[in-house]
Amino acid sequence: MKRMKRMKKAIFLVIILGISLGLKAQDESVNGILFINKNISPSLSPFSVLRLSTTPGVYDGNSGPAIEFSTNIGLGKIGGVDERVNNIDQYRGGLVFKTRLHTAGNDFGFYERMRISAYGNVGIGITNPSVKLDVSGSVQASNMGRFKGWTTGGESGLGFEVGTSSGEGYAYVYDRTNNTYGTMHIQNVIHTSGNNGNVGIGNANPNSKLHLRDQNGNASLIIQSKQDNTVGNNAELILSTEYSTANNTSGNNAGRKALIRATARYNWGMGVRLGFFTSSSDSSYPTERMVVAPNGNVGIGSINPAHKLDVNGTIHASEVLVDLNFPGPDYVFEEDYPLSSLSEIESYIKANKHLPEVPSAAQMKEEGVNIVQMQMLLLKKVEELTLHVIDLKKENSLLRDELELIKK
Repeated sequence: MKRMKRMKKAIFLVIILGISLGLKAQDESVNGILFINKNISPSLSPFSVLRLSTTPGVYDGNSGPAIEFSTNIGLGKIGGVDERVNNIDQYRGGLVFKTRLHTAGNDFGFYERMRISAYGNVGIGITNPSVKLDVSGSVQASNMGRFKGWTTGGESGLGFEVGTSSGEGYAYVYDRTNNTYGTMHIQNVIHTSGNNGNVGIGNANPNSKLHLRDQNGNASLIIQSKQDNTVGNNAELILSTEYSTANNTSGNNAGRKALIRATARYNWGMGVRLGFFTSSSDSSYPTERMVVAPNGNVGIGSINPAHKLDVNGTIHASEVLVDLNFPGPDYVFEEDYPLSSLSEIESYIKANKHLPEVPSAAQMKEEGVNIVQMQMLLLKKVEELTLHVIDLKKENSLLRDELELIKK
């Protein structure tokens, strides 16, 4: 009897074992916490305690087993993918991280968000990362002290660093091995030159703090202000000889600068005049000294020039060359020139207190003097005076001859 019971018990265990083996290939659920434990010698390399596998045969870079996280719907997946393109290619396995986009009434499925390729490259928003970190989209860092990367380990060698220090941002290329600044290039457009801090735009070897060059001969610097229905919008260039107070508009050191300012005289940025400002005092903000008006007139000491050159002050020159736009007074020496007699001139002077054709002192004070016209007028008077002197010489010679005859 006991033997019969032991036999039935053995048969029952065999049946249970068979059922267990049959269920091994089927889906199973664990309600609770699943513990997987395996005694592993610490000296061994990482050892698999859980292996997920699928039948090979799909070589599209996206197929493979995954761990899915879900509630009543799928939330996300971490999967292994076979990155081979065919079954004879070298083995390449990667990891993908997917999330599910599921809104009310619309299930868009799982989307790959990040991948670690077989070569160790990490891609975010990209399925084929070609560098160590390949991001398709924007990257944002908050409260960042600095971001840095170096060509060799231990923060040595040439590297790039961006960050903040004492409330100010910075970006530079630095060689920690030699403790020197390196040269930085941005798409062969902007270049910095080592320790001297020179910046070149279109120039790989800048020899000043800002060096612009254009291979096509069109190098330019644009300083642009706003454009709206406002009169007096400015765009200016400040040239300061003092570092810490370059922006001061009053007080100590406010005058240690010069300005070049473009000002819109009308709305919408129209009627631009160009002003040049300097200061004669260390504490006085620069004053406009010269202006080029929209019509091309230039004023020195005059902010509203009415002529091609308006100067409010003294002009000192070693030589002045003036082009004439009318003929010189050589016509005075023509035979038919109506030369006024000395008696006529005398009568005019007694009546007007100045020479004929010459403006009065009051007129010259009110209207100014046209230098070219005045010079030609004075030359005309000299030529007229010369003719009178010649006539007087002739009369003097006749009188002398008559006197000689009388003496005989």
